[in-house]
Amino acid sequence: MRWHELIEKLWYSDFPVTPLKGILSIPWKVLSDATATRASSKALRVPSVVVSTGNLVSGGTGKTPFTIWLAKKLHHLGIRVSIVARSFGNQCSLTHQVESPGREHSAYDISGDEPLLMRNSLGDIPVWVSNRKWYAVLMAYIHHSPDVILIDDGFQHRRIIKDMELLLFDAGDLWGNGILHPFGPLREPLHHLAGADVVVITGIEEERFAPAEMALRRWAGMEKPFVKVIRKIKGIRLGGRILEPSSFKNVPICAFCGIARPARFFRLLELSGFNLKKTLSFPDHYRYRNEDLHKILEKSRRAGKMLIICTEKDYYKLPLLWKDVVGVAIMDMELVTPVEVVMQCVVEPIVHAVEERKCTFRLF
Repeated sequence: MRWHELIEKLWYSDFPVTPLKGILSIPWKVLSDATATRASSKALRVPSVVVSTGNLVSGGTGKTPFTIWLAKKLHHLGIRVSIVARSFGNQCSLTHQVESPGREHSAYDISGDEPLLMRNSLGDIPVWVSNRKWYAVLMAYIHHSPDVILIDDGFQHRRIIKDMELLLFDAGDLWGNGILHPFGPLREPLHHLAGADVVVITGIEEERFAPAEMALRRWAGMEKPFVKVIRKIKGIRLGGRILEPSSFKNVPICAFCGIARPARFFRLLELSGFNLKKTLSFPDHYRYRNEDLHKILEKSRRAGKMLIICTEKDYYKLPLLWKDVVGVAIMDMELVTPVEVVMQCVVEPIVHAVEERKCTFRLF
């Protein structure tokens, strides 16, 4: 068993939670509270409206796809948007703007996987990357003067004053064993859920949304707005074409991924009608080597001729020679909550804040 599989088993297992695990998580709680207090005392405000999409657990809630969805929605309304993200796996620690597809700075080594995914999904919307998000927020404002700055995975970032906090949970497994790091997936205690303006539940099976909302409302309260979004596979990109999932109904599939909670991706493939035969998982943000891909290819050949599929996030970490032979699952998000409710509790408050901020700065 690999180390990332061992951690997932520990965090999301059905074994009884022992008092020892909770006791050993106390130092993390003390450290995170002290860090948050210190950062909040130095918080900065920029003229742009700042919106955070974040979570209380370590990965796997669909923050990045939801950030992309929200950025497109705001852009469609004529609002100028910039995105700030922290990359993982890149070798460049400098704050920089992710370049257009095909440019030198689009390399995974420079910008990381999730910023590349966002940049290549959003056309002209600027994406900034830094290990210091507060500095990237300042750079985004100085260079683009956007109406809105979206901070991907920004709930724990307190150096910038935020106008709206969107907190995401996956309906399939809300918080694992309910313990803080390092023996559980929680980054912060559950009562911090009250600090969110809107709770977003994502998932791949709609019947899980209702019980998930009931569990979350115990901590969030009955008045907190909730939005539900289901993740789906829109198509498979193969050889420059995007094909419908139904085109692969009888094709044996070998799937691999290096994301948080890989079992969700494999389950989504099955729910989408794919004939899944083999699966391989790697750590989140894993950088693939040629030997890894030869191993995947060998495993697929042993079971007969199979189509190899990965996620879009994994695609940007593949060596160039492999990008034409691996199918890429194109993900989409579909609202379960009525669109007018989403507009009322998420989009309209952001638009109103933008208009209010413009009026305020005109006075000066």
